[in-house]
Order: sequence, then C-alpha cells, then structure tokens
Amino acid sequence: MNEWKQLITAGNRNYPADLDRSERGYQKAKARASHLFQHWFNKDEAVAALVVSYLNLADIYRFKDQPAKAEKEIQALYGYLTQHFMQTSSQARKAAIYRGLKQTYSAYLIHAQSYDVFDDPLSCPTNWLESERDVSCTTTQTTQHNGASK
Repeated sequence: MNEWKQLITAGNRNYPADLDRSERGYQKAKARASHLFQHWFNKDEAVAALVVSYLNLADIYRFKDQPAKAEKEIQALYGYLTQHFMQTSSQARKAAIYRGLKQTYSAYLIHAQSYDVFDDPLSCPTNWLESERDVSCTTTQTTQHNGASK
C-alpha cells in the first residue's frame, strides 16, 4: 500500500503542471492498485486505491480534453469491480466492492452530465445502486436526454 501511496502522490504532485508525468504516475498507481485488489491485503484500502487510481486517470483525460478516454477508464473500473463483485462470496468483500461501485457510478453520472452522454453503458440500472439488498445485476437501463427510460 505504501508503494501505491507514493505513486499516487507523485501523480498528484505533477498535476496539473505536467499532465504527462501525472498520467504516467496514475497509470503506475492503477497497476499497483490492481495488484493490491487481487491479493486483498485490506479489502477497503484495496478498493479505495483502485477507485482513486482509475478516477484520477479519468480526471487527467478530462483535463486534456479527452472525454472519451475518461469515460473508458470509468467504464473499465465499473466492469472490473462488477466482475469481482459477482465472483466473490465474502460479504465483507462484496460490501467493499459495492461502495466502490457506488463511487464509480456517481463519477460516471457526473461525467455523463458534463459531456452530454445520455446512454448509460454501465451494466447495472441506477435503482440497483439504491438498494443494497438487491445486488443482482441482470438488466441494463438506457436513459434518454429527457430522463425517461427506454
């Protein structure tokens, strides 16, 4: 975890003065966070490190006026967390991942609003995140500009 903290701090230190260095630092932090996540040294810290790494990288892309790349980072994080959520049987791990999914979904909604993205390409409907009891992820909801569901 200390190595991840050093990498993320280096990325933060360079932001926004040197975006390329920040981007490289965040990419390295993302790789380290993925390793931590897979080995579950501390479930809450591992999820938080993963979320921070991906979302910081998405912020870099938005700052560089590359919203499509930012969106891909958010979608990749959401997919990664969802996959692991579905594969784990540990309630403690599910709870940690669930918190990360909520943060990621919120980040996506902010991104979508900022860039007029009206389709919801994430694999779970909004109401899934509103009810912690219903953790099945079997439907997809697509939202139109006026907010009505298709």
